[in-house]
Amino acid sequence: MQKKVWFTSDLHFEHKNIIKYCNRPWTFEEQTTQLVDRWNARVGMDDDVYCLGDFTFDNHKQFNRVVNVIKHLHGNIHFIKGNHCDPALWQMIEDANIPHVIWIKDYAEIKVDGRKIILSHFPFAIWNGTTTDKGYKLLDSHIGLIYGDSITTKRAEEILRRLAEKGFASGNIVFGIGSYTYQCNTRDTFGFAVKATNSVINGEEVAIYKDPKTDSKKKSAKGRLFVFQNEDGNLELVDNVIASVEAAPANILEVIFRDGEFVKRVTLDEIRARSV
Repeated sequence: MQKKVWFTSDLHFEHKNIIKYCNRPWTFEEQTTQLVDRWNARVGMDDDVYCLGDFTFDNHKQFNRVVNVIKHLHGNIHFIKGNHCDPALWQMIEDANIPHVIWIKDYAEIKVDGRKIILSHFPFAIWNGTTTDKGYKLLDSHIGLIYGDSITTKRAEEILRRLAEKGFASGNIVFGIGSYTYQCNTRDTFGFAVKATNSVINGEEVAIYKDPKTDSKKKSAKGRLFVFQNEDGNLELVDNVIASVEAAPANILEVIFRDGEFVKRVTLDEIRARSV
């Protein structure tokens, strides 16, 4: 029988919360057995398997169990690293010398039946790009990578060094000043952040908001906003209002910048004077 080629990702072995996030129909104790049984029911001993990231979750207490799981999986396994993959785990896997673990990489290009396939945990809008005169891969200009929060000079240099080690140029990288303006405190230190809440896409109004599952305290306002002063003199926010309510004279929010032009300018001295 001709061997098959399989692709999978984000299995999250030994990750308890993934059961809740993805509605997996098992208990934590059942999860590993279920995943292994389902894998081995499909994959033959000589098949090739490419796991494109997040095979497990960053839980050092479970790493020995994960290594043992890999020993019991069928197929010749090729691992692509993901954002939840700890370098310590890859080292443990390499040290274990598991015969059917063929390689562990950040990125790979393979051919299956004459067709070129790009393997990466992270999405790319357009593949490959060009090569610089120094031999580094520069991704297509449609692809931009932004690193903003908590960036420092030391951290930026580390990112550039690691990109170079992996053969990538830095022409698509933008480093924002982020919380470096707050002496390396993060936005969470101050409990605030500036977010867009409303947009128009292809002529249709869309309410924008943030509501991360991992931290409900970071839930943002949504849509058009209305701010007023209540009877106690405190400011209150009502979100997701209609356009006429947002435009009402009672709305304390003012337009400062619109369509590339300042509608009103406010100086820091004026802001400081109001806060006294």
